[in-house]
Amino acid sequence: MKSYNTATESAMLLKRLDAAFHRQVGNSDCYKLMKLQPIEFCLVNELNAVQSLVIEYVARMKNDGSELSFNRMKKELEGDMKFVSDETKIKGDFEKRRRESVVNALKWKINDYEKSIHCLELWLAVSSKYALSKHKGNIDYVEVRKREKKPFIKVNAFISKNKLGVFQSEVVHLIVDFPSEHNFRLAIKRLKDEIGRLSGAGKD
Repeated sequence: MKSYNTATESAMLLKRLDAAFHRQVGNSDCYKLMKLQPIEFCLVNELNAVQSLVIEYVARMKNDGSELSFNRMKKELEGDMKFVSDETKIKGDFEKRRRESVVNALKWKINDYEKSIHCLELWLAVSSKYALSKHKGNIDYVEVRKREKKPFIKVNAFISKNKLGVFQSEVVHLIVDFPSEHNFRLAIKRLKDEIGRLSGAGKD
C-alpha cells in the first residue's frame, strides 16, 4: 500500500475522500445532504451490521420525507407556467402532484421502517439461535471508547447535526446507547407504531 509522505499528498488524499461524501449513486440526495452521514457515524463507533442498517433507514429523509421530492416537483411546475397560460390548470396540477409527492414519500419511509423491523427481528433470531451474550443495563459506549483510546461520535451529535425528529432520535438511542434484547424489541414496537401513524396520514 502506498504511503503518503508529504503534507501535499496527504491533503490531496483527504480531499478525494471528502469528495465521496458529496457524491451519491442513484436519484435521491437523502444521504448527500446530511450534515453527518450514517456511514461515518457507524464506522467510527464500530457499530454492527444491524445497528448500521437501522440507523441508515431511520435517519434518512428527515421529518415527513416529502421535502426533497416536493421541492423538485415545485421547480418543474414553475417551469411549466412559462409555457401554459391557464393558471387554474397549473394550480390544479400543482396540488395533484404535491399530493402524489407526499404520498410517495410516506410509502418510501414506511418501507424503510419495515426494513428496519426486519433487521432487528433477524438480530433477535440469530441472538437466540447462537445464545449470543445479551447486554444488561445501559452501555456508556463513549466512556468505553475513551478508555480504549478509540475515536467516537456521540449519538446526540448525530441527531442534532441531521435535525432528526423525536421518533427517529428515540430509535437511534435505543439501538446504540442501550443495545439489549429488550430495547431492540421496544424499537420494533416503536417502528410498528410509527408505520401505523404514517399509514393513516397517507389516507387523509
